[in-house]
Amino acid sequence: MVFHYFHQVLPTFSFSFKRAPVSILLSLVVGFIFTEVLLSNTVPAIPEDTKTSGLDLDGAYFDLHQITRQPHAINSHANDIVRSYILNKLRDIVDGYPYASIVDDNVSNASYASYKRGVSFEGSNILVKIEGTEPDFANRGGVLLSAHFDSVSTGPGVTDDAIGVATLISLVKYLTTHRPRRTAVFNINNGEEDGLNGAHAFLQHPWAKIPDTFINLEGASAGGRPLLFRGSSATPARSFKNPAISYPHGNVLSADAFATGIIKSNTDYAIYSIGTSTGDGQDDDTAVKPMEGIDFAFYQGRSKYHTKYDSISGANGAKESLWLMMETTQGAAMSLLNDDELHEKDGKGPPPVYFDVLGSTFIVLTQQTLLAFNLVLLILGPILLFVIYHLPHLSTQSTNNSPSPSNGSLSRRLGSIQNSVTDLRWTKPAWWHEQWRLRRTTLHQNATVAWRWGKFWVMLVVGTVLNVVLVLSFIKVNPFIVYSRPYLVLTALLSLSFLNAVVILNAPAAPSSTAQPDQQKLTVMLQLYILSWLVLVGSTTLLHRANVGGFYFFSAWNAFLFLGCVSAPFERFLQKTHTVANLKGGVTLGPEEPVGSTSGALSNGAGDEDVTERTPLLHEDGPHRSIFEEHNRKHLESESGSNGWWILQLLLIVPTPMLLVSQVMVLFIDALYQTLSDGGPAVVVYAPMSLLSFILVLMVTPFAVKMHTFLTSIVTLAFVISASFCWIAFPFSQDAPLVVFFQQNVTVDLTNPFAQPQALTTLSGVPQFLESQIIPSIPSSWGKDIQCSDTQFPRAGLRSCSWSSDLHPAPTKYSTSEGAAKWITASATRLSPNSALISVKGVNTRSCRMFFDTPIVDFIIHESLEDGSTVRSNQPRQENWSIPDEGVKSLWMMSRTWDKDFAVEVMWDASAAVHEEAGSRAGRADSKFLDIKENSPFSGLVGCAWAEYESATIGLGLPENSTGIIPAYEEVLTYLPRWAVSTKLLEALVTVMGKFEV
Repeated sequence: MVFHYFHQVLPTFSFSFKRAPVSILLSLVVGFIFTEVLLSNTVPAIPEDTKTSGLDLDGAYFDLHQITRQPHAINSHANDIVRSYILNKLRDIVDGYPYASIVDDNVSNASYASYKRGVSFEGSNILVKIEGTEPDFANRGGVLLSAHFDSVSTGPGVTDDAIGVATLISLVKYLTTHRPRRTAVFNINNGEEDGLNGAHAFLQHPWAKIPDTFINLEGASAGGRPLLFRGSSATPARSFKNPAISYPHGNVLSADAFATGIIKSNTDYAIYSIGTSTGDGQDDDTAVKPMEGIDFAFYQGRSKYHTKYDSISGANGAKESLWLMMETTQGAAMSLLNDDELHEKDGKGPPPVYFDVLGSTFIVLTQQTLLAFNLVLLILGPILLFVIYHLPHLSTQSTNNSPSPSNGSLSRRLGSIQNSVTDLRWTKPAWWHEQWRLRRTTLHQNATVAWRWGKFWVMLVVGTVLNVVLVLSFIKVNPFIVYSRPYLVLTALLSLSFLNAVVILNAPAAPSSTAQPDQQKLTVMLQLYILSWLVLVGSTTLLHRANVGGFYFFSAWNAFLFLGCVSAPFERFLQKTHTVANLKGGVTLGPEEPVGSTSGALSNGAGDEDVTERTPLLHEDGPHRSIFEEHNRKHLESESGSNGWWILQLLLIVPTPMLLVSQVMVLFIDALYQTLSDGGPAVVVYAPMSLLSFILVLMVTPFAVKMHTFLTSIVTLAFVISASFCWIAFPFSQDAPLVVFFQQNVTVDLTNPFAQPQALTTLSGVPQFLESQIIPSIPSSWGKDIQCSDTQFPRAGLRSCSWSSDLHPAPTKYSTSEGAAKWITASATRLSPNSALISVKGVNTRSCRMFFDTPIVDFIIHESLEDGSTVRSNQPRQENWSIPDEGVKSLWMMSRTWDKDFAVEVMWDASAAVHEEAGSRAGRADSKFLDIKENSPFSGLVGCAWAEYESATIGLGLPENSTGIIPAYEEVLTYLPRWAVSTKLLEALVTVMGKFEV
């Protein structure tokens, strides 16, 4: 088919503005851009010789295998095994280097409030310091490199975050032999998955005061290309411009998504960029100032994130992805460690605008620079275009007012021909008929001009409506098709927008009229410039008021459209010059074309596709039409003057803006298309795709007036096939599985040791498939009273279904205890009217929780003594992370040791508690007339959490009865459909809770 297309159009190819050359060149340009963008979005091959970089890829790949043998959540024994491996590996690396030191940090503890809960965390980070060659940076001005080695309980964590850990291990080895100017501090931390705890613990260590800049390595996907997620300013972002980085990849749009709250999750970046310094000049010696830094993370393949497929075999190019992160981190780190210009001496650097071009060039601007550039475009652009377009017109008027001998001679000759033709055609009885034709033609010309200037805006409105209708049809009929077939959805959107543009822009004002292609091209180009100017006003406003720099591509679009529009007056000037020259010396007005014979000129004009209804009936200098003059002018302008100019204009206004927008399109697809299983609205995925695809088509609309029918037919066929498939195809597959969230809650009676625990299994997922296909596949749900409801926390937009399960978990494989004692022991003692001491101890766990019916305003961790008593610890509360005024209603505690007895003194506002109870009794908040004492009961839930199950510990060599079992989750792993996969709903897979009251 393609061969037939080129065989059909190539014989007629020329540089004129005709269907064949325009269709071929535009297809080549657009095809080349799309191909390059898609190829740059793949994981590049590993170079043949990686040793030249000084990095040990094979060693890092071996480390990756050791770290990801099994899931290793912080509350698992596998986590201890992974930590020991990393610690021993780093000790061997730094041994023998006096400027390299390692700390097994089992001392740093942190108490803080975050995510509307209080936290007490005992850190178990592994810290490494490589002292720089310059003493001035020994205590301040260093660089922090961070990654976390804990995974979630439901996946081995290759991308999140074992690749980052393996990268840091290899970089420690590199820096021991390539000592930098500034000091490098490595925080290979534990506990990130349960609330960024490892980063908080690091802020308590003295080494946290050394760095002023950081690189945080993360992963929110399963392999692929790592992305510069965000940078605190343009200063550290420039580290990605290091020529040693072969494939830099980043876009400020992801940073805008974090800053505006579109992305709700967070990374250790948020902790380092805030620190513990209040900035009021009253900090103590332990305060850590906010750091500048960057977040470098994986983002492609969201459906495998936090699942069993986040493995070496399941990731998209695990070894290739590892090398990408290693090489890029090395380049950025060496820039930060050796280049003083990448460090801000005082305060924070300017907000950045950054993006890569095809993964080979990295561009970093400041928002102030982009804002200035936008203002120049907005102010000077329209003014310059107005001047350029009106100067030739004024010059022409001046020339017409000054008679020219040669032009007068030519006009007289043409006038004599015109009079001869008039004498032959016009008679007095036909005068009234010609007058009516004149009026009708004038109306027709006005309508044609109105349509020529209005059809672009009609196309814009109709295209918007069609895109909305198509998107709504996908959302209503098969909303999850984008989950596995994003580029098929994109094909449908692009082809519909293209067909809309071609049909409307080629529609004549009347059935018998045709359009002048060059005029249409210029008209659409000018209107496209006006549209881009209006869009640039909006993006500049967002840049100035909300610091949103991700719309930089609108600046480029407007700038290149300006250049294209500037070229049009020169084209028209040269056309007219060339036409006059040909009329003087190339038009034959001799005996070979008799006066009154119109066979040559008129017959040629009737068959030329460029003769239009715009040809005037009357001569400009007289009351009648000059047929020969008008025809020859139009013919010469079309056939000679337009040669090559449209190519220049196409190359100006299409490639660069389309390249930038296409890259953003691909980034949006990779980042968003598999977020629907998290409960996000489908319109958040489809709307950006539809908008960006429409913008891509708008970029080629000046040339849509010359599209070959064969190309249009191919696009039509593509639309029919892609749209039909999107409406009927099943949206999930084993390669793009639907994510289902698991949770099991066990309720125990703390007052009755013989009461049997009640286990409730919960699965959460998208409503369209959860109840109809997921739940029926789980045997333990058969015949049970399944209660389903829409969820708001922790994942809004999903539906949760729960049932009483006979598959009870156990803290150890051969647990013999019964009732609550099998899991936890707890007690609560009232200390004062507004305080109590609550203790809890879990079996084979190091994570416990407390939930309060009345918010607490403070808490103090107690240390247990050998005699069973407790004393207040001196664990400090982190500044910038204090409990809010309204208090918190939960407290999470994490120990570095197993089976710890947690004891916490909690304080609440007694008057607030009375106030709340009074309001609940009286149906109002006013308790002034109610007799309630301040020693009213203080109540809540207390319990512990577990994240370890039998299949996740196979092959680790652990004692047989040292790990827990979760049969309900094993059942889900076994019986879920092949097109679905499970992950955790909350931090733990199992929570066991009992009610307390004091």
